[in-house]
Amino acid sequence: MLRTNARQKRHYEAENPHIETGGTATHVWARTRRAMISMGYKAGIDDDVIGIHREWLGDLSSKKVLDLGCFDGNPLSMHLARTSASYLGLDLSEQATRRLNRKLGEAGLSRPETKAEAGDILSPDFREADFDVVYAKSVLHHFKHFDAMLRVLHDKLAPNGIVVAIDPMQTALPVRVARALYRPLQSDRAWEFPFTRRTFLDIQRYFIIEGLQGVLGRSKWAFLAAPLGTDRAARLARRLHQHDLKRANKPGDDLWQCMTVTIKLRRV
Repeated sequence: MLRTNARQKRHYEAENPHIETGGTATHVWARTRRAMISMGYKAGIDDDVIGIHREWLGDLSSKKVLDLGCFDGNPLSMHLARTSASYLGLDLSEQATRRLNRKLGEAGLSRPETKAEAGDILSPDFREADFDVVYAKSVLHHFKHFDAMLRVLHDKLAPNGIVVAIDPMQTALPVRVARALYRPLQSDRAWEFPFTRRTFLDIQRYFIIEGLQGVLGRSKWAFLAAPLGTDRAARLARRLHQHDLKRANKPGDDLWQCMTVTIKLRRV
């Protein structure tokens, strides 16, 4: 896994990895994904997810926080750094963590207990532990040997610590078919393993699932309305998203139709 992460580091340290280190198929997939993300942003889906994460994270004033796979900052990195007792942004990319440290400084958040550094959580060289919170945005699905990653996460957490994460799933039939067709052409396939139904069983060997919310279930079909206008597609996505919020919050058909899942885990 360390060798795979070294390859992943080289991939994401490119200025534009999907173009410079990815093939045509990866580039097309990335553009499609960005279009769906843009639609979700206009529909307020991203804001809802961030709101869920902030609620799950709770009061961080006494917490030691690990922002895992932070790259150069995600939508909650500054919130985590500003409100926690201790913040560490960890990413494979040295260039990205330098940019994040620059952003922390510009925001007046440079202090010994608030920093970003390049490193691999799986490496024996990374000795930090006893985190109260691990925030992992689109990170956990990057590990082929998922059980080993779960074990490391469990060991890095303090007693009663939590993980808040969001990752893609491939439980819906159309998504499974699309990914199966795309995977042979995928330049980053060595570290892309979207969640399956089995993933949730694996997770429960190490954690209690305290929160669960599927995203882009029915609402993903609004993407097909984009040729009629992005505003119209966003309004449709918003209506369908309300169904996902109400129904896709526990294992079952509504959750399995989602493209993405956000999850709150408590260390057993």
